[in-house]
Amino acid sequence: MTGKWRAVLGMTVILAVFLATLCRYGDTWLVPWHDEAVLVRLAQNFADGRGFRNELLENILPGAEKRTYWQMPVYPMMLSLWGRLFGFELNALRWFSRCAGVMALLLLFALARRLRLPLWLCLFAVLWTASDLTFQFASNFARPELLCCCLLLASATAFMRGEVTPSPLPFFTFWSGR
Repeated sequence: MTGKWRAVLGMTVILAVFLATLCRYGDTWLVPWHDEAVLVRLAQNFADGRGFRNELLENILPGAEKRTYWQMPVYPMMLSLWGRLFGFELNALRWFSRCAGVMALLLLFALARRLRLPLWLCLFAVLWTASDLTFQFASNFARPELLCCCLLLASATAFMRGEVTPSPLPFFTFWSGR
């Protein structure tokens, strides 16, 4: 078996076990957090065209029912797109975080390969991260941690692409739009 097929097989097994673990234990003991309710409502209002506001915080934060600028906008906006596609039920929205967890593991593998680590070490890093309870916990809630993790890993992988090439000029030219 070639190295490419070993990588594909290893990642497939790790991701399948990761998702099976999240599906088996994730929905059985997790109760909705107050953060989930706030973020989901913000995303739902945005998807329904009612603006970036949250009436759930009306008596807690003055003005939040009109505009909610204290919350970072990327996650609720992406969650609103996900909700429009798959519904705003809490378990459907938690799948967004699960998919972000899978994407984070794929990006971690890509970063490790970009660093020219041996295949076994790349797979070990992904397995270590996938088996971490905090990573699993964050992957099971409708919260922005995993999206931030994905964006961070994507940025690091992109920057490493510029570092590995003989001349980083094409990388920076691509990102600058020239």
